[in-house]
Amino acid sequence: MNINKKYEKYTWKQEYETGVMFIDHFHENFMNLTNTLIDVVYNKECAEKIIMVFHRLANYIEDYLVKEEMYLQKIGFQGFMEHKAEHKAFIKEIISFQEAYEKHENICLNLLIYVDNYFKNHILSGDKKAVKMEIS
Repeated sequence: MNINKKYEKYTWKQEYETGVMFIDHFHENFMNLTNTLIDVVYNKECAEKIIMVFHRLANYIEDYLVKEEMYLQKIGFQGFMEHKAEHKAFIKEIISFQEAYEKHENICLNLLIYVDNYFKNHILSGDKKAVKMEIS
């Protein structure tokens, strides 16, 4: 496994907060999941811990994405359909990673890259902008 980029673990910061408690709670949980995946990759524990990572991703998808979509719809978020499409793309990609794992492919590093990008670009940027735009 060749890691060209150094992944630093995240620490929850006030600047990450949206002001909506349940969203912030799930975002912090996703950050912790990202940190776990960083540990799994750097400690070379993919074989032992990838199933746990997939379970946590499944819980995030099942428990949070629907709630966030309901909330964004309730507040009349103008970019709702695009936001929902991003969630669908995320789910499709996670399923693709799981299928690759089931074929015994080494997916941990690529999963980390994907999850890290999702955390930075969707959660810390897209979700925050969506909520802030509609609250103001």
